[in-house]
Amino acid sequence: MTDTIAPHEYGKVRVFQLAYQLDSEIDQQDDYDRLGQALGAKIVTEKDVQIVHETALHDLGLAQFLMLGYGITEAEIAPQMDMLNGLKGSFAIIRSGAFGDQGATLRTNGDAKLVATFAEQVAAPPALTPLASDSSQGTLTPPTKAPKSDARIGGMVATVVLLLMGIFVWLMIWIGG
Repeated sequence: MTDTIAPHEYGKVRVFQLAYQLDSEIDQQDDYDRLGQALGAKIVTEKDVQIVHETALHDLGLAQFLMLGYGITEAEIAPQMDMLNGLKGSFAIIRSGAFGDQGATLRTNGDAKLVATFAEQVAAPPALTPLASDSSQGTLTPPTKAPKSDARIGGMVATVVLLLMGIFVWLMIWIGG
């Protein structure tokens, strides 16, 4: 069976039922190279792959797990809910991003069987509310330096005069000495 993942595909979740042998090999290797071989495509991003064991679902069921964990709507999953909840064994839940931006053609063999493909529901961006306070209005301008006060100018003039007097006194002592 083949399934095509378009380049830059986003928001699709594929559920694969895994053969016992493949599941055991993935557990032992602690990577998804063997899963990629079973799918006929290289898995680029491992964070977009989740292996789920039927026993870990307890009373939740695979359909409910997909709705809660991946944001798949009940309306989309309802036609396949009984089938999903009746599956036994281990499953690979793979987002489109696992195969990178180049896309892929999945050619599953007997070790991994495509069960279903769903669209993840992405949260809408929050609405932007304009700021209402008066301080948020207008144009920002860079701060300017405050003008120098008369006291500061007087202090600067006095410092220069004292320096010049000190130089004059030193010059007189040097000439006289």
